[in-house]
Formats: sequence, structure tokens, C-alpha cells
Amino acid sequence: MVKYLKLAAAVAFFMVGLALLAVPPPSSGTPPVIRDRQTAVLIGALWDLSGNSRSQGEAALESVRRAVKIVNAQGGVRRRRLQIVPADTGGSLATLLLKARELVENPAVLALIGPVNEELSHALREYAESNRIPLILISGHEPLLPFRRGAATRWTFSVAPGLAPSIKVFYREFQRLKLNPIGPLVADNRYGKRASLWLAGYGPEYHLNILPARKFKTDNTDTRVGVHDLVREGANALVAWGPRKSGVGLAWSIRDTGLVLAVPAGMISADLLKAAAHSVRLWTAAPPIMAAEAVPSAHPCAFSVSRFRLLHRDMAGKYSPEELMAAGASWDALHLLARGLSASADFSRAGLMRAIEDADAYYSGVMGQFRPSSRDHSGLNPSSLL
Repeated sequence: MVKYLKLAAAVAFFMVGLALLAVPPPSSGTPPVIRDRQTAVLIGALWDLSGNSRSQGEAALESVRRAVKIVNAQGGVRRRRLQIVPADTGGSLATLLLKARELVENPAVLALIGPVNEELSHALREYAESNRIPLILISGHEPLLPFRRGAATRWTFSVAPGLAPSIKVFYREFQRLKLNPIGPLVADNRYGKRASLWLAGYGPEYHLNILPARKFKTDNTDTRVGVHDLVREGANALVAWGPRKSGVGLAWSIRDTGLVLAVPAGMISADLLKAAAHSVRLWTAAPPIMAAEAVPSAHPCAFSVSRFRLLHRDMAGKYSPEELMAAGASWDALHLLARGLSASADFSRAGLMRAIEDADAYYSGVMGQFRPSSRDHSGLNPSSLL
């Protein structure tokens, strides 16, 4: 179900139902002894720890450190200890590629996690593909399709809330509420062009009339022209795609129209929630970690979210939405890699890649349910979004 976000709920998400977050104690007995400590499994993490997105990078780093501590306390991965190797990108493309090269050249580094800056996700993906090292993206909206001509993905996976699963959630809800036609707003760049095709392509499946997409400049805070064009054409709801920084401009432009504005979770920020408060009907397909209240016990991700919140209770009310998603995605990335290493035939990059791709069951994390496959390297189950 699409979740209607409110600023107060998003910022103080931890405070509701905290008493319910107790998790079962570890199984009785002594955890397996970790052997070969000198041959720890290294995971490289490329985050902005000093630039404009440093708060997200710091949240990601702290979350992964806690995840690694849990895995190692349970005996590591096949009795080998996990170790995170953080690298500060400073939010710079040049620094990102330099740090990535340093990590790739270390044969003990079996995989990469990152980045928190969505603008850098495509470059890191291309680098990982060229250098044949598994990468778990924690930001970005691009579909990761191994069979796609000219942009095939072999080594890159994702735990970020992608565009396609979000579209399915939105369109299912639009269909249920009989909101039709739908007006798309997309960023004026190559990713926006691709997004407009996806937005139009899913329309017939849900019996929705998708109007021609209107484009907006990502550095333009005024998108009223596109909004008004769609309103004149009869749009009963708007769905938007663009970088996170464009969200505030969209919210200001849609004020007082009374229309729903649906955006992927990757566009949600504290600034957007503030701009939308009381005047915009803002929807998103929310990862379970963003639930304002306790996740229902029947939800497949309920235990993971409860454990995450319990182990991060000292951060209650301190994370912004974007910091929370960076922390949650990094947490899931680490656990997805740990599961892959446990199933891998050997401790090699190729073995890890194959193990992640060949998983025979969903990984239920805090960002949703994921089952990467040879056809989709995200494998996010839309039904696990809220």
C-alpha cells in the first residue's frame, strides 16, 4: 500500500512502538569460533564522509559497522571474519574512481558497497562492471538487467528502492482509487528519458491512461509550467522521477492543485517533507524502514526492521529520511553480501557474484524483500514496499 508521508512521523519514526522491538535472544550455546583471523574477508565501502552528503555517509558507515559486529559475533562467514574498508569519496567523481581503484587492486577486497550520492551510482556501476567485482548499490534508480543490450549488468546489484517496483505500487493504487489519467514529470536528462518510457510502458497493464511526460530542469526550482500543462490535459494524479534535489521544486509547483504527487522513495528528503507539509498529497512507495509505526508482524520484513531499530535505538529521532535510507540500504547490502559469501563455492569475486545471483530465496531486509536473479539484479518485491 502506498504510504502517505508526514514530516513528524518520518523524523520520529523510532518512537512509535519501541517497546515492541525486543528480538529473540541468540540461540543457546557458544557461537562458532572464528578461525583464520589473519585472512578476514574485506568489503570496500565508498561513501561521502567529508562532502555535502557526509551525514548520509556517516549514517551508512555506522550502520555497516553494527551489521559487521553482529555477523562476526555469530561466527563470521564460514568462520572467517568480515571487515569493512571505508573509503571517503568526498562526493567527487574523480575521488570515487581513485578510491575504487585502490580497493579493486587489493585482492582481499571481494566486493564493494556504495555510494550515497545517487549522481555517482552510474559511474561506480560502470567501474565495477569493467573490473569484474561485485557491487551492491545503495542509491540510484536504474534497472539492473543482465540481458539488456548495451547496458547489461553482470557484477552490480542493488538494494536501493528502484523505479520499476515503485511504479507498480503507484499504478496499482491509482487503479484502485480510479485516478486516471496520470501525468508524468521527469528530469530532463538521459535517465529521465528512460524513466518516461517505463512510466508509459506500465500504463496498459493497470488500465491507466498515461499522458505524455513533461520534462523539467533539475536545477530549476519552478516546474509549474509542466504541472499546469498536465492539469489542463486532465491529469488526476502526478508521478515524478528525478534526483532528490528536485523534490522541493516539484512540491512547490503542485501546491493548491489538490493532486496526488507520487515520487520514488529515493526522492524523499527532509526538505521535501517540509515543503509538502499541509499542502501536498505526497505519496511514496516506502521501504519498510521508513514506516511511521511498527511494521505489521505479518510483513516479511518485520523482524529485520525491529532488529535494526533496536540496535539503532540510540539514534531514535536523529536520522533524516535520507540518512535513514542510507543506513538501511548499507545494512541490507552488508547482509546480502554475507549471505552470498556463505553460499559461495569459494571466497572469490566470481564465486560471490554467482552466489548472489543464484539465491533460491528472498532476503528480507529493512529496505524490502530482494531476490536477485539472472534476469534482474535487484529483484525487489514490490509487495514488500509500504
